[in-house]
Amino acid sequence: MVLVREEEDVTPTPMEANKARLEAALDDAIANYTEVKQRLSSLQAQRNLGKSSAATLSRLGEQLQQASREVERRRASLASLEEEIRRSRFERDASRARQLQETDDALRVQLESVRAEILHSLVGLADLFRLHAQLAERKDRAARELSHATGKDCKYANYIDCAILRKADFEGDLEYVVETVKRLRVVA
Repeated sequence: MVLVREEEDVTPTPMEANKARLEAALDDAIANYTEVKQRLSSLQAQRNLGKSSAATLSRLGEQLQQASREVERRRASLASLEEEIRRSRFERDASRARQLQETDDALRVQLESVRAEILHSLVGLADLFRLHAQLAERKDRAARELSHATGKDCKYANYIDCAILRKADFEGDLEYVVETVKRLRVVA
């Protein structure tokens, strides 16, 4: 199983795009409310001077109330959508956390299986290492006796004969295994 880190999607969701439209509509409604309010204030000032009619003021007052209701309606729609976006993000994040937990659990199981195989293989080497040690000990004795009998120094040749790892063998997978085993530490 190969895991690839997923990049977070930065494309706006339909809800986020809708939020931008609602924010623009709210801005328009506020601008309309402000304009109607300014016109009403201006007409009220003119009324005080006797230059505007009560009917016009009444009509503008109704428009102001309608604009105010529109602003509140748009604010409520925006707040509702923002709550829905928060809920959606929470659910998405919770879903992602569940997926990550499932991946973590699956990897834990795989690691335990591989670890068990490695331990089994390492324990399987114990008998071979013991046999090698016994044979090397016997070979040392034989080499010493041969040196003593012939007067010839056999130490280096014997050292090479008894070595498990030789430079010519130490490459690729063997080198990787030995270096990995060297780095192993016993943990709790």
